[in-house]
Amino acid sequence: MQRYPILFAYKDLVAGQGFLAGVAIAGRALICEDEEGCWMYGIQPGGICADGDSQKEAAAGFRSLYQAALYDMAAEAPAFAAFRQESQRFFEDEDRLLAKEWWEAVAAVRQGDLKSDWLSRRPAGSPRSIEVVQIAVGMEGGLDAPASPPAPSFNAPDDLVRAA
Repeated sequence: MQRYPILFAYKDLVAGQGFLAGVAIAGRALICEDEEGCWMYGIQPGGICADGDSQKEAAAGFRSLYQAALYDMAAEAPAFAAFRQESQRFFEDEDRLLAKEWWEAVAAVRQGDLKSDWLSRRPAGSPRSIEVVQIAVGMEGGLDAPASPPAPSFNAPDDLVRAA
């Protein structure tokens, strides 16, 4: 089994009960590949896992599940402060067992035992973080004011590909 230590960065716009938030994350994951397929396991944040026939499919599934987790947190949060607090808690939930495997995979990369043409390289010690900011949505009654206040129903998964 091949194991690839992954550093990922995502930016999302998330709507909640009366708030709009920007979420930027720099996290870690482990892609495991064998003859049966690929899996991408979240290290920080932990608790997310997606599979696919290729690294690309596993990564896309992981991205979708991460985004769905943000949408769920926003739907349950009564206000922005609660969403920010829950997002931070979610990010800090590190999978320590998989983190050990991640560092073993980093060592394999450094020793030249693991090569991947499909990944660019970054220092393993690159900072991990989450930033959650509230976004102004317009002045009350002004031209930029939204037709209705932000709501979780604004969140929609990126499933725009459909059969004709």
